[in-house]
Amino acid sequence: MGPSYDDQGWVELTEAEQKALRESKVMARVEIEKATAISALSNPAITVGGKIAWNEYLIALDSVCLCPDFDCDPKFPIHPNA
Repeated sequence: MGPSYDDQGWVELTEAEQKALRESKVMARVEIEKATAISALSNPAITVGGKIAWNEYLIALDSVCLCPDFDCDPKFPIHPNA
């Protein structure tokens, strides 16, 4: 950090803090996407094909969390058409 930020109270995050921040961001997005999928699955007008697509999407979302340290740059699945 440069001298202009010395008096701002800014600190550099440790590697563990950076990892925890990455994990929390990924997990928050996974939870939002799962809520969207569950909402779509609860729609009584959903077709059989739509139900299959959303169930596969939920399974693919679970695979995002398989990388234990999230250093593998998790890839989110493509959102099925509602």
